[in-house]
Amino acid sequence: MLDMTDMPSLGRRVIEIMTYWAKELNIRPLGEQKVAELVKALCPDFDGTPQWGLKVLYDNHFWLRLTPEQIAVTNRLLSIQKIIVTGWPGTGKTLIGVEAARRFHKAGCKVLVVTYNTLLSEYWDKQLDGTDCTVLTWLKLCRIARSKLNIPTLDEDQFREWRKEECAQDLSSALDAGLLSQYDVLILDEAQALRPSWCVLLFKWFEKKKVAVFCDETQVFPFEQEPTTLASLGSMLGGIVPFHMSVVMRMPRAVTDRLLEVRESQIQLSTPRMLEADTVREMVVDGWDDVLPTVVGTLFEQGVTPSDITVLAKYGRYRLPKSVFDFVVEQDIPVETVARFRGMESPIVLIVSAEDLTDTELFCAYSRATTNCMSFFSAERLQLSAAGRFLEKVLTEATNQSVLSHIQHRLHPQTMLAAHKTKKLTNVKTISLSWCYSMRCWFLPSVTHRSILGASVHPIPGRETGNVPLLRR
Repeated sequence: MLDMTDMPSLGRRVIEIMTYWAKELNIRPLGEQKVAELVKALCPDFDGTPQWGLKVLYDNHFWLRLTPEQIAVTNRLLSIQKIIVTGWPGTGKTLIGVEAARRFHKAGCKVLVVTYNTLLSEYWDKQLDGTDCTVLTWLKLCRIARSKLNIPTLDEDQFREWRKEECAQDLSSALDAGLLSQYDVLILDEAQALRPSWCVLLFKWFEKKKVAVFCDETQVFPFEQEPTTLASLGSMLGGIVPFHMSVVMRMPRAVTDRLLEVRESQIQLSTPRMLEADTVREMVVDGWDDVLPTVVGTLFEQGVTPSDITVLAKYGRYRLPKSVFDFVVEQDIPVETVARFRGMESPIVLIVSAEDLTDTELFCAYSRATTNCMSFFSAERLQLSAAGRFLEKVLTEATNQSVLSHIQHRLHPQTMLAAHKTKKLTNVKTISLSWCYSMRCWFLPSVTHRSILGASVHPIPGRETGNVPLLRR
């Protein structure tokens, strides 16, 4: 028999099975000519290589649906007045929340879903299409409250200040005046992105009603100065103990293993997915002109569509390298910031200029992939990288080491200055000086060496080693 565990070595397994039956049934060899005729008749072109397009379809169908264990958590959520569900990315928190909202709706309850992220709110709204569940971002909820108070609308500058403190004051005033619609159930997703005072206000509103909170402390970004912790959520809701999800379903196993190398979990995690090493690739690139066209072109050839791909970057599309920006616009590939994409998912995730991201942001970006994750680090900017633990492994990969060695040679002053005529000053013994005729300056050797972020590679030269300009005439 063949099963899923045989897929990575399908050819070898088929040969083993055929060899077994040839021996058991005493089948004589066909001979090369008959084998060739048989292959030509049955399967002249098929090579057995898995196609990423088919893999996307399989993963979406098989791994992105409720499991019996997740259904049990949904039942628990429906039967408890207040609950906090936590867990790593990919454990199915949002999936459970959506199913719970549908069931509450069928039971005749009015449901309010609150998120901080606009994209996540749009996802919830799409999933709950056909129900009368209300899905709002925190700021949209506060804007509705402000409109109910008949307070003048805000311009862009006023809005930036209002969203810091006054938004919660407007919501509180509208609640005190009884101006907002009443709901039976509150579902709060990605609660760690909200400020504690905001959560307190929401919980006070739903004090005697059902509340379901979903939280993931692994995805709190450095710029979020007042995140809500799991402990504080439990305290706000009367000391309830969070329910921990521990089975990772959405992410490829290689992604889960990679994230565990970077961040330890206090809960024992498991995943039923097979280990497929090619579902994570981390590449150091020397220039962007051919990188994405080559990678994406291969994906397109294997049945992947532009909508299956999401490019993630620190600042979104408008700070992408020009060649990358032009390519994604031409191919109509979605581009998002990592922060906006928190809580979302995509079959193929391509992380561009990954060196701009912190470990926490990279953790979030990797965990958005359901089939394949590829990250690209610009070689010439590695010394400025905000990442640490992710880069430790990236820089040990043999292919990446080769790229860095190539750049080291290309940027070495001796290579760069090979075309320039120089003459060493021989009558000075205390210092080694050379005059460069074309650049009209003196050069002296620098012997300072340091590694890139502690990796066992030579530094990118031109900054740390070789001849450096000393003085212009």
